[in-house]
Amino acid sequence: MTHIAPFSSRHLEAACRVLADTERGLTGTQIERLLQEIKITDTSPGMTKWKRLFNSMVHLRPIHDEAGYDQMVALMNARGLNQDDLGAIVPQSNLSAILAGRRKISATLAGKLGKFFGVSPALFVPI
Repeated sequence: MTHIAPFSSRHLEAACRVLADTERGLTGTQIERLLQEIKITDTSPGMTKWKRLFNSMVHLRPIHDEAGYDQMVALMNARGLNQDDLGAIVPQSNLSAILAGRRKISATLAGKLGKFFGVSPALFVPI
C-alpha cells in the first residue's frame, strides 16, 4: 500500500473549497451525508460548506506543518478570525513572530490554542 504524505493546510483548504463550490460543488445535504458515510463528525454544521469540510478534516487528522503555524492560520481563516481575536491567549508580538515564521509554537501555547479552537494541541506541534 502506498503511503500518501499529509496535506498542508493550504492544500486541504483548496480541496475543501473545490468540493463545496457554490455552483459546481456538493450541496450542504451532500456534505452532511458524505461526512456521515465516512464516519467523520461534522464539527461545524452552522458554517459555510467549505469551512464545515475543512474543520471536520482538521479534527480528524493533523495536517503536515513543519513550523506549527499553518494549522493556526487555517483555523483562524476558517473561522473568520484575525490576530486581535487571539490576543487573550498570545501576546501580539509573539503572534506576529509566529505568523512571520520567526518563532515556533511552544507546547504551552499549543495547549492554549487547542483549548481556544476546540482541537487537539497536537495539531500545532510540528511533525
